[in-house]
Amino acid sequence: MKRWLPLLLALSLVLGACAKTEPPPPSGELRLVVMLPNLAEIVVALGQGDHLVGRCAFCDVPGVPASAVDVGGALDPDLERLIALRPTLVLAQDSQEELCTRLTALGIPVLAVPLYTMPDTLTAMRTIARRIGEPEKGARLVAALQAQLATVRSSVDNKTPVRTLLVVGHEPGSLGEIFLAGPRSFLHELLVAAGGKNVVVDSSIPYPKYSKEAILQLNPEAILVLLPDADDTPATAAAERALWAELGYLQAVKDDRVLVLTQDWIITPGPRMGEIARVFAAALHPPEDS
Repeated sequence: MKRWLPLLLALSLVLGACAKTEPPPPSGELRLVVMLPNLAEIVVALGQGDHLVGRCAFCDVPGVPASAVDVGGALDPDLERLIALRPTLVLAQDSQEELCTRLTALGIPVLAVPLYTMPDTLTAMRTIARRIGEPEKGARLVAALQAQLATVRSSVDNKTPVRTLLVVGHEPGSLGEIFLAGPRSFLHELLVAAGGKNVVVDSSIPYPKYSKEAILQLNPEAILVLLPDADDTPATAAAERALWAELGYLQAVKDDRVLVLTQDWIITPGPRMGEIARVFAAALHPPEDS
């Protein structure tokens, strides 16, 4: 799922661009094409992975069959290749406006759903399940995820929330172009569920860009750096901490609480949000804090 972060940031800039009118339910053979990794995860979690005949270039997630054809970029797919698959339904995010418009004009059914917040994503799971004829599985998937989140919340009930800077990206090798998770993002909601307190309290977009100077003013107690495209090695974490040492006045740096997470699904709003919250909670409230 490499290179998913730039796509997430790009899609967050336009909220709800595509029409939310649902297409008619597919009839006959179910042939699905997914245009984002989290949509692929949802289809697989609903037990319908075998019906995936096409996927975007980023959708190399567990459970997607090898036979699913790579139709190219999520924002600029190979339409000829996609049409040749004869999909009965294409799943996309509602901010993929140009793609939705082009496919609809070609007579290809598209279900475009919002995926910016936790409630968005839970609703998307139910909507997708209903459109592919599996509403009960959708309800069970949502209930299981809600139960996981409730367990995480319960585990940090007696903990003091940690003032946290949640970093979703920056320039390679430097602290330039720093993107943070703001209060309109699903990552913010998972951080709160995990016993964190987001130091970014006001932003009109989910993932605002901050300068080093602005971050100094926030002075977080912990910095969670999400690096889903990085190698999961001690060297990766050490290199990231060395960058943040430049901001030695930050409380998080003084306390050696620059926490690096490299799971490739750590920024994916989908069925593994409960696991993301659990990982956040373990990082912010390790067992020795108990």
